[in-house]
Amino acid sequence: MPIAVHDFGRNNEFDISPVALARGSGQIVMHGNNNFVAIQDSRFATRLDIAMSGNGFVQIGYDINAVHLVLHLGPDAEITVGNAVSCNGLVRLMVHERASIRVGDQCLFGGDVDVTASDMHSLVDVATGRRVNPAASVMIGNRVWIGQKATILKGVTIGDGAVVGASAVVTRPVPGNSVAAGNPARIVRTGVTWDFRLL
Repeated sequence: MPIAVHDFGRNNEFDISPVALARGSGQIVMHGNNNFVAIQDSRFATRLDIAMSGNGFVQIGYDINAVHLVLHLGPDAEITVGNAVSCNGLVRLMVHERASIRVGDQCLFGGDVDVTASDMHSLVDVATGRRVNPAASVMIGNRVWIGQKATILKGVTIGDGAVVGASAVVTRPVPGNSVAAGNPARIVRTGVTWDFRLL
């Protein structure tokens, strides 16, 4: 069944490849106004679920191969996914408020991976009444491999060619061509790259 589009708002724009629409499954739901979604051609059947609240921006590149990719956008949020990204299970990219998640080209995600640009609730200083946990954007570079059940938290940047181990909880930057593992994740190896092939 092709991707279903439900537009409950106004001034929402879609630039979705007919090929991606027909080969995919899932749904795009717009509950707000002035959203924009662009999805390029893909050779693969992808399950895609997108929910947007208003003034959101989604751009998905060519040849996405995803078992199940979920994008959740609150008001004024942005998610960009590059070309030839693969998801071997459920992957959730969540931006609940004004911030962004950017995923580069040729990234590989294991299943049950969460990437979030906010804590989803406010942490408030008792003395001042001010929120102390603002949202912060997430940047994932090109050719990043993120293992099964990993969690990438707000404000994290992951450099090109990096690897994030299974079940890692990433709270700090990960340099390119390095391996991060553990909870909280730490750098366990540097000066490495990875390959889709079993060499």
